[in-house]
Formats: sequence, structure tokens, C-alpha cells
Amino acid sequence: MIQSLQIQNFRCFQEIRIDGFERLNLIGGKNNSGKTCLLEAIACLSNKFDAGQIAQLRGQSLSDLLNNKFEKGMLQIKLTNLESKFECHGNINGNALTSITRFHHLPIHFFTQKSELPVVNLINSFDEFDQKLKLNEILEILKIVDDRIETMRTYNSKPGLWIKTKGNEPEQLSNFGDATKNIMRYITPIFEKKFLHHDSQSPSILLIDEIENGLHYSIHEEFWKNILLLSKKLDFQIFATTHSSEMITAFNNIALVHGGGSYFEMARDIDTDQIFAQKHDMNLLQYELETPKSTFRGE
Repeated sequence: MIQSLQIQNFRCFQEIRIDGFERLNLIGGKNNSGKTCLLEAIACLSNKFDAGQIAQLRGQSLSDLLNNKFEKGMLQIKLTNLESKFECHGNINGNALTSITRFHHLPIHFFTQKSELPVVNLINSFDEFDQKLKLNEILEILKIVDDRIETMRTYNSKPGLWIKTKGNEPEQLSNFGDATKNIMRYITPIFEKKFLHHDSQSPSILLIDEIENGLHYSIHEEFWKNILLLSKKLDFQIFATTHSSEMITAFNNIALVHGGGSYFEMARDIDTDQIFAQKHDMNLLQYELETPKSTFRGE
């Protein structure tokens, strides 16, 4: 898994280094503190899409990826795990990105509220799992999320993906709760990598912007528990942003019991205007959440 990140001359970051990432990493902070930009920087390390596509997510040009305080220089993004570094370099000249080079690609999927990169078609994916006799393996894993699930299928005459639970007729995935729908969306790329492409060597990375969207606060803990169990089973790492204090509290409650999580709050230094990220382990985060006079903001 990725342990550290370095960024130079990218969007709102002049220079930043963050250490201590774990399996689940939740990122909070005020608006314009760099939360989404952090995910976009990590996404640049993927071989599935290029920096131009990332810029288009906001309706911007490729040159907008740069920190425009610098007319010349080098865009650098580095992710580090125990064995190696994954790097992305871009040459900057006259506020334009003239080239971008990656050294070691990473299997990364980036989920935003508007789209996902690369786009995953749930229906086609599960049809292919069925054709290649992998559906039973998928179902056993999905029972972590809902042990009532018996099977799933598609129909030529009916739209959507259909799921049968114990004692019930098949229902469209769209009839299930937001937690189940979101989890299916997030982990389908992991299933494709593992069961269709037979790649289980390099851990996948999921980037999820505003992870709380569409989830009622009452199911936040169940959601995090399922995501954590699946991440261990399928060996993936999550970096997610949030504006929700309820989501942060639920994350803390699950990670305290099961381990594997860290919270990072992003902010700007008052004197230098540089962005930094402060790591909170789960015990510290619990203290901050329970202390009325704490400087902890969460959003």
C-alpha cells in the first residue's frame, strides 16, 4: 500500500508531503483546502487516463492543472510504498504543461459525484463475470455486504442489474439502498481487475470525492464496516474526501474497532498560505471529536 505522497506545482499545491497513509484514508478540511486536488494528483499516476481528462472533470484546460504561481518549473507527484516509488513528472513552460511522464503505473479508479474514470459499466461487467464462470466467487464476496444475496443477473427484456435475495423475487439494483449501490459501483473495477484480468499482484487504489453523498447518516457506520472488510478481502486502498462530521465520526468508530484507518485534515498555514495535512490517528481523532473546545473542524 501507499505510505506517502509528495506533490510539487500542482493546482493549489506549491509543495506538500504527507506521510502515514493506511488502508482507509479519510480527508477533511474547509472548502478550498485542497481535498479534491489531492485526489486529482494521485489520479495522475494512473495509466487508465491522462491529466487532460482530470482537468476536464472541472471543465478546465490541461494548463489549469499547474500551480499558476510558477511560469517555469516541474510538476512532480510521487507516491511511495515500502518497495518502490510511483512518479509523475510534467515539464512546465510559460504556464503550459508541455509533457507528462509516468514511471510505474498504478491501478487507480477515481469516483466523483459527476463521473468516474475510467467509466465502469456494471451490467456489462456482471454479464462477463457470469460468462466466465466467476459469478459465484463474486457473490461470496458480496455477501459480506448483504448475506441475503443469492444471485444476480441481467435480462434481455428488462433494463438494469437484478439481484435476488433469500425469500424474494429478483429486484433491480436501483431498488436497493444507497450504501449497497455505491459499494457495488466502487468495487466493480476491483472485481474486473481480479477476476477478468487476473491481476492480483498490485493493490488497487480507489479515489472517492465527497464519499458521504447519497448516504443517510444512519448507515454511515455500516457503510464503513463493509468497505473496510472488502478492502482487506480484495486488497485495495481508499483515499476519500468528506464535508460531513457524521461521516468522520462513523469512520472513527469503525476504525477504532477494526483498525486500518487514518484521518487527515487539510488547512492553510496562516503565515505562508501553504497547504498542509495533519494526520489524526483514531485515538486522537476520538479525542478531538469529543472535545468541545478543540480546534478540530472536520469541514
